[in-house]
Amino acid sequence: MTRLDAPQEGASSPLGYRPQIDTLRAVAVGSVMFEHYLPWVFQRLGLMDGVMVFFAISGFLITGILLKYKDEVAGQQGGVRRAFGTFYARRALRIFPAYYVLLLILLITGRVQETFLWHATYTTNVWTALNGRWDMAAGHFWSLAVEEQFYLLWPLVIFSLPKRVLPWVMAAGIVLGIVFRMCALAFDWGLAIIVMPMANFDALFGGGLLAWAHHANQGRWLAVLRKYGLWSFLAVPLLYAGFEQFNAIFSTTFVALMSVYVIDQCSKGYRGWLGWLFSIPLVLYLGKISYGLYLYHYVVRLYIDEAAFAFAGEYALYARAVAWGLAAVGCAMTSWHLLEKPINALKGRFQLGASAANAGAPIRTAN
Repeated sequence: MTRLDAPQEGASSPLGYRPQIDTLRAVAVGSVMFEHYLPWVFQRLGLMDGVMVFFAISGFLITGILLKYKDEVAGQQGGVRRAFGTFYARRALRIFPAYYVLLLILLITGRVQETFLWHATYTTNVWTALNGRWDMAAGHFWSLAVEEQFYLLWPLVIFSLPKRVLPWVMAAGIVLGIVFRMCALAFDWGLAIIVMPMANFDALFGGGLLAWAHHANQGRWLAVLRKYGLWSFLAVPLLYAGFEQFNAIFSTTFVALMSVYVIDQCSKGYRGWLGWLFSIPLVLYLGKISYGLYLYHYVVRLYIDEAAFAFAGEYALYARAVAWGLAAVGCAMTSWHLLEKPINALKGRFQLGASAANAGAPIRTAN
């Protein structure tokens, strides 16, 4: 079971648009779909933990936005309150419409009667940890719950503490994530080792550290993140060598470091053949609708009869996966163009100072 919902930048975003991060989103949601549609194939291929990538992207973008807001409202009477209002309004417009429409569909069709309130309050992860199992209809919502809990609490920390303290708070958070997983393994806390926010601090705060280093122009911190992010790729064989306890504790850290490294490169903009690879229009589009892809990819399976693929014989499993994938893409496209994109455009009404002044400026790219 895996996770999602990295915020997307656009013309009205305080950070501008970084197209190659959309490609990274597409790769991440693709790996999640592989895992849920063909689990053993995913494991054999050794693909990345797509949700960890999404968490790192969220940490990077959200922290960057909040640091920019913190600068803009510094010394202004009521500025922090306006920054909170702007941030939460923009997050609500981006996240809630598609989420609650899908949740309502699941409720009407009798799929989430017992767990509806948990999903509606973004506490799916708590339900999963308490019950030690996944909700068969909306188990993937646990990662969205982690994201929402991060959105609720992280702004309070950023606006309460001096900027010079923040990197040390995030570094401590990464260590806390490792310690939490050690405790979860030692005391057999079950799925809490995956679904609770503390278990994912490596990715959330790893992305946040990268954003802080960019924002503060801290070359030393950037050098450390890039160095260890690059070196972490050497740990990939260890993650698939069967060391279960090692993986349970440290795989999240290594994947987070790798994600931070790639996010940094995408933010600057790959060039050459990698630049071309990260700029394929179809992949960029799938990255743009990746939130919807994540929402619907797990749900479409409930409404497609598996018996319909008997004609494919021994390849029925693969025919089913293709049908699920196409259905998920179709739902995500419909959701993006008819619901998410029109509502997302309203975010331009919620901006601060310089962000509002730049709302009509050309979109910045990361080429």
